[in-house]
Amino acid sequence: MFYGSPGRTNGVGQILPGTKGNNSNQQHSPSQLNQMQADQTRDDGSLVCTDGRCLLWAALALARLDDKLPSRDDVASNPNNGFARRLRDTIDNMTRAFIDPGSEAMSGWAALDPEFARFCVSELLRTATNYYQHLDDEFLQLHAIFRAFSVKMTSMDFDHPVEGFSTFGMVSAIAGQMSQLIAPKMAETFITVNTMSENMTDEQLEPAISCYAFEQAGVMSRVIGSFIRVEFARMMPGSLSTHADAMVRVVEDALEGQVHTALKYLLWCLNPRAGGTIDPEDEVTKLDLQVFYRHVAEFFSYASPLFSHRWVSPDDDSMYNSESDLDDEPRWQEYELVDLVDVLEGPENLSVDEVSVVVPGYIEASCIICHDCYRSMRRVNVCRHMYCEACLDGQLHTYHASRYKCAACRADFLSE
Repeated sequence: MFYGSPGRTNGVGQILPGTKGNNSNQQHSPSQLNQMQADQTRDDGSLVCTDGRCLLWAALALARLDDKLPSRDDVASNPNNGFARRLRDTIDNMTRAFIDPGSEAMSGWAALDPEFARFCVSELLRTATNYYQHLDDEFLQLHAIFRAFSVKMTSMDFDHPVEGFSTFGMVSAIAGQMSQLIAPKMAETFITVNTMSENMTDEQLEPAISCYAFEQAGVMSRVIGSFIRVEFARMMPGSLSTHADAMVRVVEDALEGQVHTALKYLLWCLNPRAGGTIDPEDEVTKLDLQVFYRHVAEFFSYASPLFSHRWVSPDDDSMYNSESDLDDEPRWQEYELVDLVDVLEGPENLSVDEVSVVVPGYIEASCIICHDCYRSMRRVNVCRHMYCEACLDGQLHTYHASRYKCAACRADFLSE
């Protein structure tokens, strides 16, 4: 993830000279801060990214900074405090620059112009110094984590990212870490679900598994939270445990929700039935598990739900900077519906079995919609294109004129 002090070999290290021991509440003057910032550029304890898991820590640091710094409500309650407004604007701009749902090799922060990225990181330090005057150790640690990540991302060739530091590579590294952490809990989950399947009817099984998945998601998220606490303490020798606790507190509810969603989807793919069992050694099960760990890992990526509130919707007036830009009426009221035309054709509902057949066994083909090759696959009767069952079922139940047409070739599912 990161290394710092020379001689350490555990992948993480000290972040700032002078912050050892229990003096975690030490305050720093602007002159001391400038010296610390200069020290971070030398090989004397600064953090340096060593593998793709640094994206996990960058996302956590940014989320904690967003929570720690003055909120929009704080700024609104004190409109004369220009320092608070500029600090909030800075962290908001950084967050918007960080988030990116794309899967390109270089997306999110890595896709930024290096000069702009450096400006954002230095502007955060400057505006925070102006607002607080004396910065605490927690802020300096969070800033240094994100700074090390930014340095690594912006130092790479955009067209030829360093192996392991592309967007896919970093999420894969985090997925590997998630696998190490919660694989024992997944083994317990399979044993429990198999026991339920052997002793319950299908009517009893579904609600029982749903309840159990919710409980296990809480257990797994707490395991991940413990990992964050331990590794943060190793990375920041002498820091207060409350710093790690604050980082976990910011993410714990959303993390549990992400794990629960991923676990529900995994169990849906494995499709346990009364009298049946899940075989952990089955190749398809192993592939489904890889997808599960990747879904969990995406919580710590550029597409993290931690920052979903930063996405600007088309009708969100917050994208405008002044009240003069806003109309008195919401924009959706500028248009009136005159005639409504039903564009849906064909039967009201079609099932996947009516338009496709199951592809037996695992094949090296991906869904034409989600491009995932780890799910239960279906072959469309009319054109032979491949869908995963979830995507095909979703399309058939979408209220859209093209719901009964192939997403790849536009062949009509009903033309047979």
